[in-house]
Amino acid sequence: MSGFFGNMMISLKNNISAIILSASVSGTTSSITASVSGGSETYTYLWIQSGTTCTIGSSTSASTAFTGTGVAGTTNVYCLITDTTTGNAVNTPTCVITWGLI
Repeated sequence: MSGFFGNMMISLKNNISAIILSASVSGTTSSITASVSGGSETYTYLWIQSGTTCTIGSSTSASTAFTGTGVAGTTNVYCLITDTTTGNAVNTPTCVITWGLI
């Protein structure tokens, strides 16, 4: 049982390289990177979006770009980072992407 509580004590510190991005409705954003420290140093990454649909360049990489689907609007994206050794998971801060005429 002590191993379980030990795993819960490991705090994952995370960040995201941008919290605001913009692109044309069919354009591609600059890359955004999720970073993490404080765990086992073996992580999985999963980018999650809500709002206006966009295409995620690489949904399971630490760094990716997003491409608009021709629709103006706003997309919220964040990365779910999971420590594969402990199972601890954390969400990065959200990045807001605005799709419009640029």
